Amino acid sequence: MHLEGALALASCPSFGTTSATLHTLHPSLVALTCPTPESEVFAGDERVRVSQCFGGQWTVVDDACAADSKGAIGECPPATPPANSISNKDFSDSNGVFASYYECTEGQVWLSGMPGQVSQCIAGNWTQVLDVCTEGRRRRGHGWEGPGALAPIGWPLGSGPQ
Repeated sequence: MHLEGALALASCPSFGTTSATLHTLHPSLVALTCPTPESEVFAGDERVRVSQCFGGQWTVVDDACAADSKGAIGECPPATPPANSISNKDFSDSNGVFASYYECTEGQVWLSGMPGQVSQCIAGNWTQVLDVCTEGRRRRGHGWEGPGALAPIGWPLGSGPQ
């Protein structure tokens, strides 16, 4: 197993033996990539798998890579970040960038409460980010208890979407 940054594994158990490369995106969020992204994909033709530490467990632990037999690997034009977001990490191979991890710009949060979102190049097209950045603030103390650490402004602290 290869890990870029050990902070994410501090509160969750290790993935154990894996052939995937782990990339820390946020203290509770990691991305998995296949060891040879030029020729391997995860099930569902994904080139990046995202797993969140939630309740002391990882939400995604399936890290089996297989040869791309369906043509999922292809080149994409440069990605356009979702509105009010920036790319915080690009994943690349010898063909160029195949995925980007986006975080909202200052003063903005993802409506879902997640710390970031991934878009990846599959069969020559970028996957759509089904979330939006909106004006928001970070959770403090016993505030909003969603899966992430952020709450959009307008949601009462201690509750989810109204």
